[in-house]
This record gives sequence, structure tokens and C-alpha cells, in this order.
Amino acid sequence: MKFKVLLLGPSLKSKGGISSVLNNYLNYPEKGEIEFFHILVTRDKQKFVKIFITFFALLKMIFLLAIKPIDIVHAHPSENNGFYRYIPFFLISKIYRKKVIFHIHGGLFDQFFYNSNKIKRKLIKLCLSSCDLVICLSQFAEKFFNSIGIYNTVVLPNTVNVASFNPYCNNSKYITFLGFIEEQKGVYDLIDAFSICESNKYLKLNICGSGDIVKLKKKIQKLKLDNQIIVYGWVNSSKKDEILRNSLFLILPSYNECLPMVILEAMANGLPIITTPVGGIPELVNDSKNGIFVQPGNIQQIANAIDILFGNKEYLEQISRDNYSKIVQFYSMQVTFHKLNIIYNALITKKQNIKENLVKEFEYTK
Repeated sequence: MKFKVLLLGPSLKSKGGISSVLNNYLNYPEKGEIEFFHILVTRDKQKFVKIFITFFALLKMIFLLAIKPIDIVHAHPSENNGFYRYIPFFLISKIYRKKVIFHIHGGLFDQFFYNSNKIKRKLIKLCLSSCDLVICLSQFAEKFFNSIGIYNTVVLPNTVNVASFNPYCNNSKYITFLGFIEEQKGVYDLIDAFSICESNKYLKLNICGSGDIVKLKKKIQKLKLDNQIIVYGWVNSSKKDEILRNSLFLILPSYNECLPMVILEAMANGLPIITTPVGGIPELVNDSKNGIFVQPGNIQQIANAIDILFGNKEYLEQISRDNYSKIVQFYSMQVTFHKLNIIYNALITKKQNIKENLVKEFEYTK
């Protein structure tokens, strides 16, 4: 059965995980029975420009729904104002009697919900409960939505492209952070930890991501680590892949996450992971098995973890094999598109229980 699916999301050139997911969906060559259309809902611009882009996107959507037999509108909102921006698109979809999926991204949706006033909470719940399906990135996220009375949920983790072989090399002298340059990503904790770890004289730290680069560089200069830390700023997809392929391991000591794309991308390149047990990360990383957990903000633990991984090549190789294998088995594009076919088919035909079919075909293991 063929499905025509309208994807609503940010610009494909935007910085962040949602645009990575959309690019993966649109560029995957073996979509099978799925035909995607994409409408840009927002872009990293000033507020007035964002409003104009959203208004133009609404007009474009109305025109597309009028001339194309779209089966499903698959929206990709996150928390905060980004969520409210999608409500008009939801209403238009319902006017045209289309199936609607809200695919929730971002690791702070629970805080966004609980920090909202009563009226906004009711609006959020009404919108989500009126969707035909709410896709969560992790079991952790699904439990939150169930706890506030949203039960039309299913878990579909993010997905990545996987090389036909494990490209990992344990002789690298580079370790890498990929993420927004902000406190909640733990990047400043990482710099402090790198300054005190014993292996820093043998390693260089790559820091990739957009944000307050000036503040970051001032901290690096203050600790006299200019020659040991390389600040790339934001990097495009090809440069990111190059950096990961030449890294010894990834470090993401975040305070909040859902299921970070960067961890999936690192594991697809066979990299061991140092990260925190927040959000859906424990569904992906097992402490001491395919990575090392540190507590958010614990600088000494981060430093110790760096020294442990650097000092044990055999351990690195074992983790690398496990991580690459796990991505191939559970998070590859092939697996995800099989799941999408189950989801889309169940929504259109109403003959299948989506959760039961996903559980039947895919067993999630840590």
C-alpha cells in the first residue's frame, strides 16, 4: 500500500537533531511504499521572519492538501514556542480530514509542560490527545506523556545511516563533544574535567556546535588549554562524519536529553560513549557495557571516565563492536522504515494495533 506523507518541520539546513532526522527520511533511497513531501515550518531567523515563514507554510500546506491525495501529516515539533507553531497546521489537517502524527523532539518537553499555565497545559493536552498518534523518541518520554493522560503514543527512536563496516580506529588522539554550546549540555563541565584528567597531555578535545563560542573560548584561554582544545563551531553533516570517524570516543555530559541524535551517530561510527543517565539515554547506553555513565555536573567523574577509556584499548574495541552492532540491529534506516510502514499502514487501515505490531516485530534490548 502506497502512502503519501507530508512532513512538517524546520529547514533541512537548520542546526539540530530534527533537521538531521528529516534529512535522513527524505534522502533514504529505499523508502518502499512511502512518498514524502516536506514543508518548511520554521527557520533559524529573527522572530518577524519566522512568523512570515510559518504563514507562507500554512498557505503552501492548504494548496498541497487541495491538489495532492496526502494520507498522513507527520509533524515534528519540539518544546516551547516551537510546539504552538504547529497547532494551526494540526487544525488545517483536521479540516481536510487527514491523519495527524505529532513526532515530539527535544529533551525538555516535561519542563515545558509543567512550567506552562493551566490554559496552556489544557491546550497542549487537547492538541496531543486529538492527534491520531504521538510518536515519542524513548520509553522515558512515552511514560511522561502517559502520566499526563496522553495514551495515543508509540515509541520510535531516532535513526541514522550506518556504514557497511565499523570504521572505528582506536589509535586516534582526538575525543569529541557535539552539541549546542550551553550549560545544560555540560560542555563547560567537560572543559573543567579535561583540564584535570591525567590523559589530557596525550589527547585533544574537539568541540563542535553552535552557541556562545566567545564565552567558550574565554574559558579555554583561562585554563590555558588553547593548544589542546579545538573549537569548530557548527559543522555540516560531512564534516561531522569526518570528525566522528577520527575520534577515540564521544563525550556528552548533558543535564537533559531525550534520545540524542549525536549519540546514535557516534555509535554508528563505532565510538564508545561517555554520557549521563538522563532522559532516554539509558535505553541506548548501558553503563560499563557500551559506555560510561557520569552524573550531570560531576567534573571528577567525567575526568575519571576519560582516563579509564583512554587507558584501555581492548575495552575500547569491545565497546566499539557492541555499539556498531546495536545501531545496525535497532536504529538503522532499514529498521526505522520498516517501523514507519507498520505505523502508517495501521493509521490508514485501522486494522492493526500499532504498539502490538511494533513489539511483535522488534524487541528493544539495551
